[in-house]
Amino acid sequence: MTTSDEFAVVWSVVRGDSPTAQAVEPAMAGVEIPRDVLDWAEGHGLSDEDPDVYLLVAPADEAGEVSGEVAWIKRAASAEDLARIRAELAGRVGGVPLTDALVGRLSAEAEQGYDLAGLRPRGGIGE
Repeated sequence: MTTSDEFAVVWSVVRGDSPTAQAVEPAMAGVEIPRDVLDWAEGHGLSDEDPDVYLLVAPADEAGEVSGEVAWIKRAASAEDLARIRAELAGRVGGVPLTDALVGRLSAEAEQGYDLAGLRPRGGIGE
């Protein structure tokens, strides 16, 4: 059985840090880990005894390279779970969760005339 990317996620078993992964921890997104995925992940080293190994999830159409990835699997997901995962990803900048302090700093920099998408001052010479 193949899984359409439209309603699919990629689950990754990861060892160590992966700060730039375009993926989230399921609990942070409020997504329950399906039993078959949990069994699969345990077969690839996920356990309570090794806190350096953990599980990440991403929409299949946004999944990319994950540093420290041990294994990955693609599975169907509900529209609600996909929406939760996308919302959690949208709340990040460069893989880092958006905190209230970071939001405030980015807002202040935008007010001072910085193009946050390009990280350069707006209104340069010739503009």
